[in-house]
Amino acid sequence: MAGKSAFDTEELKSLSSEVSSILKEKIGAKAHSDLLVECSKKATEKTTKRKQAEADLAVTDPQAAALLKRKKMEKKTEQRKRKLDTERPFRAIKRRQRESELLSYADGPLADEHRLHLLEAVFASCKGRERAQEFILLVELVGVMRTAIPRIVSAFDFYRWSHDEQIRPNGKRKAIFKLTAACALNAGNEERVLKLAVAMMPHLYREMAGKSAFDTEELKSLSSEVSSILKEKIGAKAHSDLLVECSKKATEKTTKRKQAEADLAVTDPQAAALLKRKKMEKKTEQRKRKLDTERPFRAIKRRQRESMRKKLDDADVELFEE
Repeated sequence: MAGKSAFDTEELKSLSSEVSSILKEKIGAKAHSDLLVECSKKATEKTTKRKQAEADLAVTDPQAAALLKRKKMEKKTEQRKRKLDTERPFRAIKRRQRESELLSYADGPLADEHRLHLLEAVFASCKGRERAQEFILLVELVGVMRTAIPRIVSAFDFYRWSHDEQIRPNGKRKAIFKLTAACALNAGNEERVLKLAVAMMPHLYREMAGKSAFDTEELKSLSSEVSSILKEKIGAKAHSDLLVECSKKATEKTTKRKQAEADLAVTDPQAAALLKRKKMEKKTEQRKRKLDTERPFRAIKRRQRESMRKKLDDADVELFEE
């Protein structure tokens, strides 16, 4: 009657109201109202406890809270799909056909382990529609069926998950590298792998050289593994040529940036000082993020301090305005 059921249909609502009225006639209005009040209290307490537990989990373990939120969203999406399938039977038939085609695709061109890497990379991918399209193009590059791509995307709610704030940039990079390895292992010929290597080698070199902002051992080892897979596929000579080219480009880029900073220090010292300050602030922020990842309680305390400082600043502004 309260409309809190997962199967929230008018038929069930009316039937429950009829059963409730029959019970009311049998046990009396007072006893019936007392039972309704007790049920309402219990439901409110249950909701409050659940919300409090979710709030505590978001503070103590943000990743688990994000996973729980994602599961709830998936459950709601599934309920909405079931409701639409009930209202439109032809839609349900078409959806089952798409799912069967997706399963037949999954049993086809890719091996089990690499298919899992591919799907993991798709639904743990970068934020934004543009990045999603880059993934689709990368998959198409190595000859995955064109018709299967949108079905994978829709089946795993790719565009909804691509905006998830809980996915960290190093997780996105790991997903891209795993996708690269899966595509290289399942490519039809050497030419396709060479195109993939040309596109991805600068990013792999950046991680292997330790020049990334997210400088973790896991990313280094993963990039080395992917690089060795590409080396096996395209040959040692082509692989070494690509690495030398990446090294030259990285050196040229660093030299140009340093030269531009030196010229700016001569022509506009104030702008150079501001740029230097911004770089120092960025490094400090990166160091804080790294410490927050290693010590979660430190992050909680820091957020509390920042919120308290903000409240005090707002109070000072209000006092000054008065």
